[in-house]
Amino acid sequence: MNKTEFLLTLQKQLSLLEDEEQRDIIDEYSQHIDMKVEKGLSEEEAIKEFGDIDQLVSDILGAYHVKAPSTVGDSNAQDAQQAPVVNTEKILEGSKLAAANAAAATKKSVSKLKDVAENLKSKLASREKPTVQNAEEAQNEKPGILTRFRVFLGKTFNGILRGSSSLGSGIAGMAITLIRWCWNALVACTAACFLLCALALLFTLGFCVVLLIQGYPIAGICLCALGLLLVSLSISLLVIRLIKRNPKRKASEYTASSNSGLKDTDSPLAAANTAPICANSTASI
Repeated sequence: MNKTEFLLTLQKQLSLLEDEEQRDIIDEYSQHIDMKVEKGLSEEEAIKEFGDIDQLVSDILGAYHVKAPSTVGDSNAQDAQQAPVVNTEKILEGSKLAAANAAAATKKSVSKLKDVAENLKSKLASREKPTVQNAEEAQNEKPGILTRFRVFLGKTFNGILRGSSSLGSGIAGMAITLIRWCWNALVACTAACFLLCALALLFTLGFCVVLLIQGYPIAGICLCALGLLLVSLSISLLVIRLIKRNPKRKASEYTASSNSGLKDTDSPLAAANTAPICANSTASI
């Protein structure tokens, strides 16, 4: 067998391996043969040194953890010979027994779960309905340091919130009051200016009337002064109406007026109620 025949048979028997592995093995053995030929051996002698080709193939496949086809067939045949005959009746009996055991286990587990649920219900009921002794003990027990500290923090935090809210409301009230005072001062100054103008016009009107009585032709000036006097008075009254009053005073005045109205309405009713009594007394006389 020459080199080419050896390599072809080796490649055929190594077909179970991948192509790259086959190429590596073929190249390696071809290099070994070339090296031995260079040393003076012939191709047949170099190939004979490798030994039996079947043994060589089995060794190579064993190195790659692959079984040879012949060994695979033998092992399958041995396994087939050693495989026992399956008995269907025994399998059915075993499945029935397994099903019965599973049903019994499920029943036991369900009963255990029911017992656990009843125990939990009883414990919860006992906790939800404390006895009088437990209540008295809870009342007599002194709170711990942590509970006291929590209560202290809650009280301080609530006090800070209330103080901040009251401070904010006080500042807002002061600001609103200051704005109302400024507005009222402005309105009062405007009304005073118009009243002073009205007084000046009244003095001018009186002076013009005196001159008119004496025969001076100033009737038009008198009418103009009278018109300006009325205009200034009306504007001053309108401006005075714009003065903002304290809402608390308004509420107190409204309640006082409503109470006085109720008293006034009660007096006619009392008079109406006393009238029939007087009539009855006169009739009896």
